[in-house]
Amino acid sequence: MTPMIQLIPTALKQLVQHKEYWSAHRVARGIIYLPSMLATIPALYRLLKILTVPTMMGLLHEHPMLPFKYLSKFYISKGLSKKSRAAAITHHYRFIRNNFCDTLLADTLHRRALILESLTDTAAVRIYMTLSSQIFKEGELSLYLQVDGVDIYVLSFSFVSGKIVGSPEETVILIGRIQGMRGCFPQIRAATKALQDISPPALLVSALQGVAQALDITCMAGISATDHVAKSSDKCPELIDNYDAFFAALGANKNDSNFFVGDFMAPEKPITLVKRSHRSRALKKRAFKRQISETTSRYIYANRANPNAYLHRHYPNPAFLDVAESP
Repeated sequence: MTPMIQLIPTALKQLVQHKEYWSAHRVARGIIYLPSMLATIPALYRLLKILTVPTMMGLLHEHPMLPFKYLSKFYISKGLSKKSRAAAITHHYRFIRNNFCDTLLADTLHRRALILESLTDTAAVRIYMTLSSQIFKEGELSLYLQVDGVDIYVLSFSFVSGKIVGSPEETVILIGRIQGMRGCFPQIRAATKALQDISPPALLVSALQGVAQALDITCMAGISATDHVAKSSDKCPELIDNYDAFFAALGANKNDSNFFVGDFMAPEKPITLVKRSHRSRALKKRAFKRQISETTSRYIYANRANPNAYLHRHYPNPAFLDVAESP
């Protein structure tokens, strides 16, 4: 048997062994997706080659649907073709396999990697990076903002080829989800107060900037509301407000591919344009967000596949952020 013929039956066997996929609805959906799978066999094979290396083999057992996610038009962006969706998920797993050390890879894919921690007098704030829940298709990885042990906000993203989003960059970070958890307003308020009055979405974006910097990624992209996989006729206006405006506020512009694309290090608003009475506070918030990015970047860089030993010697706990020393 050729390797291609061996890998695909193995993946299907993993799927069949999970009884939760035996329902009539799931079987019917599988039959609907069968022609698409057959039409993208080479792409599926390329993805399975990555997912079956020793450091990632457990994913197929824990999440047997993972290699078939791209078959759904509701994966990442409704504006992408099957081939583009397959290319996106393949690029993502190839990228983390090549750039994450084994420990970071295992913590991210099978547990939660603690990438930033800040303990204050009022709250214990942590940011974790982990595999996204398989019921969500807006990104393969998620950053969770946690306050006093409770997840309060999530940002989901994938590492994709720039070609997917109309960018010349080899790899960009594609953001597909930014959302608060229901019933967590007290924790959100505590986190904002403990961390220089910076909102949870801004905290997560700052952390993601650190991830990008450590991995030599300069470009970010966002999915427009019209192509968002959660879009429906009654939710479209809300999505436009919550996503299009969010990416525009980050300095990203919608391109011909209908993605918002921008530079992770976009220039900040000149401080002279900020009201004089607000400048001191604005400078402190900017400096603190940079510190969040730098702390996260140190942690990710120290856990790259080929990190600089200097970081291991000088930052024994690179994810810890000392708020007392912040501006």
